[in-house]
Amino acid sequence: MASELTGRDLRDFWVLTSAQGLNYCGFFAFFQFPLFIKSLGGHEQDIGLMMGASAAAATLLIPWISEFTTRSERRRIMLAGTAGTLLASLGCLALTAPNGAMLGLLLLRGFSFAVYSNASGAYLADILPVSERSRWLGMNFGFNQIAIALGPAIAEVSIRTFGYAALFWTAGAFLAVGTGLLAFVTARPAPQAGTPLRWARVGVDFLMELGTRRFRYLYLTLLMMACGLGAVFNFTATFVTGMGLSPGLFFLLYAAVNAASRMGGGSLSDRYGRAIVVIPTLSLFAVGLLIYSFTGSLATMVAAALAIGLGFGMANPAILAQLLDRARPGRQGRVIGGFNFCYQLGALCATPLYGVAAHRWGYPPMWWIACATAVAATAIYALAEGRGRLTLGPAQPPGEKSEG
Repeated sequence: MASELTGRDLRDFWVLTSAQGLNYCGFFAFFQFPLFIKSLGGHEQDIGLMMGASAAAATLLIPWISEFTTRSERRRIMLAGTAGTLLASLGCLALTAPNGAMLGLLLLRGFSFAVYSNASGAYLADILPVSERSRWLGMNFGFNQIAIALGPAIAEVSIRTFGYAALFWTAGAFLAVGTGLLAFVTARPAPQAGTPLRWARVGVDFLMELGTRRFRYLYLTLLMMACGLGAVFNFTATFVTGMGLSPGLFFLLYAAVNAASRMGGGSLSDRYGRAIVVIPTLSLFAVGLLIYSFTGSLATMVAAALAIGLGFGMANPAILAQLLDRARPGRQGRVIGGFNFCYQLGALCATPLYGVAAHRWGYPPMWWIACATAVAATAIYALAEGRGRLTLGPAQPPGEKSEG
């Protein structure tokens, strides 16, 4: 099917997406970091605290990050973000305990990667054709899922072969190559370049926009989704390793079906509407988390990975496309910031609680709690966005009055 994305925009899309795949490989390699914490004598509560800390810095500062990105040249911001992530990843080579130094490096790593991902998302939103948002976002997000497959799997092999130092060198290598690719992305002026930034008002304005009728239920859905996914990303390594299974295989399966669904089915919500895609796939995500709680064999782990990957993989780009449909001209950067904010906030709030639940009651109750958050996400979206929209037909056009 012919596309409206052509010329320099198409070239920059593929350069940006390729660099993003490499940078996310370096970032997702740290899914194996909980094993490193365990090797230093840490427990599940330490894992929850340390992994939650990576989200903390980004969550608190995303309103300012997104506003700064709206007013700045995005390529420069992306390069600064990946450079900070690279330095923090290599700095972990000096760690000897789950202490303040580890906390500081994870805070720097989380903040730097939030700077990069917000600038990358805003750049992408600027160049995508309005009528094909879900299609190209699905393709772009598919590369992220390939990174989820490759990053942790390669890191696992590196750890087994050379020890934990190889985890940090592997992550650093991916980030270094990805940063180099970003240099070939076209420098473009931001939509609001040169406009004054009211630093004191940014947080209030950001939160007020999140709470408007056109956005609030979508962002709340994302927040609850993030709570469920945070358990998968931060506790799979210790959960399946304790049963003699491979976390690398889990992430490979999760990411493969996630990427395939986004690349192959990303355009479905453009053609038939957002709600008809989001509601059933969010339900599947919840079912996958429930299956995961009963994992005791390879077959159950595979079933959980496939359900979680397919459900989340189809719902996520459709919801982001729906958010961008409702964004005012020049404000896509703030929408991307809100999107990242909800994911980081979900991980920040849920991950330490999951660590406490796993430590006190074991992993199955922890997965039940994660499943409950996914059920809540499905219910919120269905009640707020699904009524009257569960019919096959074109997606609602951006800016429709009923959405405001």
